[in-house]
Amino acid sequence: MSDHLFCYGTLMEPRVLQMVTGKDFTLQDATLIGYSRYLVKGADYPGVVQNPAGETVGKLCLGVTASHLKALDRFEGDLYRRQLVKVKGHLGRTVNAWCYIVPRRAAMRLTKQEWMLEDYRVQFMKRYNIPLLP
Repeated sequence: MSDHLFCYGTLMEPRVLQMVTGKDFTLQDATLIGYSRYLVKGADYPGVVQNPAGETVGKLCLGVTASHLKALDRFEGDLYRRQLVKVKGHLGRTVNAWCYIVPRRAAMRLTKQEWMLEDYRVQFMKRYNIPLLP
């Protein structure tokens, strides 16, 4: 059985997702309603926290298995809690997907600075030793 995963940070970069899971996934544009994305203090990656007025644009990853989730759990670490959320996917259809959420008790570990994928790609892809593609 397979599930979906909503990616909103470094895992939106297909090469990072493949490094973590060992699989080249199909990704679709998607939006997580009711959450906002912020940079983690002292890091180059984001977290999302509940915010009734929030919307986070990301990618829906299709065909995620239990073994992929296990690898993703290790990658994400203890800041995040994996939970099922509803995301607006392809053609506005709402689907259930796993997402790594920063729980309220850990929200103080986030800045108030929005995180942007392009900034990450330009500034920090060297960290993963992956060349930037055009």
